[in-house]
Amino acid sequence: MRLVSLKLVLIALMVILTASGRQSRATTDAETDPAVALGYEAAETPGPAPALAFVDGAGKALSLADFKGRVVLLNLWATWCPPCVREMPALDRLQAELGGPDFEVVALSIDRAPALVARFFDDHAITALKRYIDPKRRAHVAMGATGLPFTALIDRRGRILGRVPGPAEWDGPAARALIASALGAGAAVADEAGPSPVTARAAWIAAGVAAVGLMAFVVLRRRRHG
Repeated sequence: MRLVSLKLVLIALMVILTASGRQSRATTDAETDPAVALGYEAAETPGPAPALAFVDGAGKALSLADFKGRVVLLNLWATWCPPCVREMPALDRLQAELGGPDFEVVALSIDRAPALVARFFDDHAITALKRYIDPKRRAHVAMGATGLPFTALIDRRGRILGRVPGPAEWDGPAARALIASALGAGAAVADEAGPSPVTARAAWIAAGVAAVGLMAFVVLRRRRHG
């Protein structure tokens, strides 16, 4: 009888450990992986970004080479693109929070008229982003974009690390984690991301061990007083 009881305890412990492992993997994939959350497609081998030429809001000629030395989130968009319009405020908030000498969101419009972009910024209270325009509409072809919006993450050396074809939640924790990783400061978002999968699994295991211990205590007590 005692042998059967111990076997039952061991089986219960195995079930709890297996369940905790499955939950940990599911949590990692669905909630804590920035790539999964954003639809981010990492480059197999980071390669140089095209030498895009464009102008700023004042008409000054620029290129991506002018941003070397900082991480760039290049977003191709247009005022006539509904998904672009919806995600622009989130990009503005991301720039307001993380923008600086090490990182910039380069929201590059392919509108032909710079005045349209200026009006859009005013109408939608876009204040942190700078105006960048590609009136010749060559950027999306050079970047291999098949639609808008299209976003690419570019490292300090001007290499494309990955891309997001389509809209994303750019002011959420997954986006901040992705940017922090590119900046080499992934720990900066650890507190906000919540407990890690390892911590969550440890909590499940501790709870399981406590439950099994209680079961064993009950079984042995019944044996003694039975």
